[in-house]
Amino acid sequence: ITYAAIYKIARLYCSKVFSCILVLTSAMLLADYFKHGNLTEEYAMPFIGVSLYIFLDFLISQKTNAFRLFLCGFGFGAVMMLRPNMISVWFVFCTAVLTDCLRRRLFLDLLIYLRFFLAGACIITIPIIIWLAHRHALSAFIEQYFLFNFLYSSTGMGASLSTKLACVLTFLNPFVYSSQLLTITAIISCVFLSLKRERFLYGVYAMYLL
Repeated sequence: ITYAAIYKIARLYCSKVFSCILVLTSAMLLADYFKHGNLTEEYAMPFIGVSLYIFLDFLISQKTNAFRLFLCGFGFGAVMMLRPNMISVWFVFCTAVLTDCLRRRLFLDLLIYLRFFLAGACIITIPIIIWLAHRHALSAFIEQYFLFNFLYSSTGMGASLSTKLACVLTFLNPFVYSSQLLTITAIISCVFLSLKRERFLYGVYAMYLL
């Protein structure tokens, strides 16, 4: 599913052959991240990939429908239940869609988008929350899943801003993580393209990568 989403994203601009090359390239790079697999990030990738395609297709060609919005919301809910610090794609691109709709004064459309998106998110999150409450595990879930996760990422009680910056620079260091050279190249490319064409789209994508 992830590879299919990558292919669809590539096809927004590239030919079929070049899109296939990009998918194969992405597949080879994943080995550096997943090791033996079966990681939380691996399960989140299909939802992230599909939602990213839906967002990009909307910003590029304004294509959307109820099913796509529902699917995007479902993906958000799924990743929220898997790992909340991996929802950057929805945080950045939902803000971008909101900005785009307000800029074009599509207020009614925005409400429709929100309705189907929330429906998709609720259909996966509410049953899980009900199950946790039924098992008397909801308070433990909130404490461990949200409070603990935010604890080590907060400047007041966890890492300082300088420590966070050092961490980011370490993970972006291509000498430490060879695959990050591609990440750096992608960010620089998006910033460069945002100055040349489709400033809003590439600017948003650069923010997402960061």
